[in-house]
Amino acid sequence: MAAAFFKFPEMDDEQAIRTQGQHLAVEGPGHRTIPAATETLRRACREGGNPVGVSPSVVAWYVDAPVGGYMAGREASLLQGQERTQRALRRAQERRDC
Repeated sequence: MAAAFFKFPEMDDEQAIRTQGQHLAVEGPGHRTIPAATETLRRACREGGNPVGVSPSVVAWYVDAPVGGYMAGREASLLQGQERTQRALRRAQERRDC
């Protein structure tokens, strides 16, 4: 996440950043890890003299984009799990009814 953050001023591609967040949802960092990582980036910019030279509002926007992507990716993952569970339940009910 930090490497992408330092490339962000040249990139300025919100969709790519959201996609990165979606990948994080698949790769497995927990729901506590993502906010902690984004807060670390915010703090580093606040206390470290803003190493990428962008305004605090841009930093906040960047940090919010991967979190939004993470949430969307996590939601999709949960939905897929629910759908698999529903299909398995239907199959079990069909077998029981036969």
